[in-house]
Amino acid sequence: MIRHGYLRWSDGPKRSGIRGWRIRCPSCNHHTGRDKTWSLRLGDTLRRRWFSARQLWSFIQLLLNGRSVKKSWEDACLKGFPSSLDTAYKVLRRLDLCQTVLRAQLSARGPPPEGKTGVPLFHVLSHMKEAFGVSSPIEAYQLSFQRDFLAAA
Repeated sequence: MIRHGYLRWSDGPKRSGIRGWRIRCPSCNHHTGRDKTWSLRLGDTLRRRWFSARQLWSFIQLLLNGRSVKKSWEDACLKGFPSSLDTAYKVLRRLDLCQTVLRAQLSARGPPPEGKTGVPLFHVLSHMKEAFGVSSPIEAYQLSFQRDFLAAA
């Protein structure tokens, strides 16, 4: 495998960074049009999202601490990712769709915590917090299971 380029993001002329690498297979025949390239993303990036896994986890932590969606999103926006409140509700709907996949993956990692909260999604997220116990459980999840955190299937 040969690394031949970067996957970059840009938020205007002043802010940009690397999200991953493009790699290609050297054994593929370049003259017949069968050249294969793949993308390798860094663990802190989320597929098709402009905010990082750490920023999403800060929003989730505020929700787990009992704040409202609006207040959590506003506080998280102050930490570097300004967006509308509709984006917060879209992320929550996506998390709700993904919770069965997350629950199945986390059950392989360890048993769920004893104290159950009222909202099933919050129970899954607290299970993830307990299972990985690092500053960014979303990044640890993606590196451990080699799958996108917000993948529904």
